[in-house]
Amino acid sequence: MIPILALVVMAGASPAEWTVVVPPGLLKSPEAIASSPHGGFWVADRGAARLHLFSAHWEPLSSFGGVGQGGGAFADRVAVADPGGQFVYAADTDGGRVVKLTREGVAVREMIWKGDPASWVWRPRGLAALPDGRVFVADEVSGRILVTDPFDGLRALGGMTERPTRHLSASGIACEGTTLVVADPLSRSLWVMDVHGNLLERITLEGSPGSLDLRDDGLVAYVDEESQSVWVVTTKGEGHTMILADPSVEPSAVCFTSDGALLVADRRGDRVIRIAVPRPP
Repeated sequence: MIPILALVVMAGASPAEWTVVVPPGLLKSPEAIASSPHGGFWVADRGAARLHLFSAHWEPLSSFGGVGQGGGAFADRVAVADPGGQFVYAADTDGGRVVKLTREGVAVREMIWKGDPASWVWRPRGLAALPDGRVFVADEVSGRILVTDPFDGLRALGGMTERPTRHLSASGIACEGTTLVVADPLSRSLWVMDVHGNLLERITLEGSPGSLDLRDDGLVAYVDEESQSVWVVTTKGEGHTMILADPSVEPSAVCFTSDGALLVADRRGDRVIRIAVPRPP
């Protein structure tokens, strides 16, 4: 079990347990967050339908997007993934598309899933990226997991996600190495898979999981959307611990930084906070 119980932040606890790294003022309703292999992190801001890039020292570097249809504009909810190359990817959830953009925000390709007759209701809700350029896409409507390779071939994974299923409702996805973790609020579970979509583990939860991220040591952080708290657990289902439950914070998304700390997008406070999550000895 990972020894992080000392990090539990319960309602009324001192806010010294976490640090504000992006204060209110720039963000209007942070919806998603993702680390960048180049250092720093991205925040998808639902209120302005924009993507913001911050440095590893939490300084704003660039911002692009806007409300609209097509190109570099987004319909409403947005997620982001950075494989570490020349391009970044954005899931325009309510626009039913994934957009490949330059790091300056120029849209170079739109990817729309055309694999089945229900594709017109496709809602890509989560993105996760590997350094080799693969980007995994979670569809909240069908529960299907798709992947786009460096050549932009959008296709379904095999294994348990070969076809849409009512037994999975993907609200978030994370990947690290050869492991995928998918948040499923329908079954109140985390599904641990290999990168081909084959099931390795299913972790049953009491809450409703949303955004999540996976650290390189197998630690999963996820947002419980019912209790508005943040939890961590290993990919084996061990060490299940609450690390954030504060009435001043409404967590909407999480991501790990290169040093292993956890960033949390706070929808209520229009900010991003940082929690130190130590590694096991």
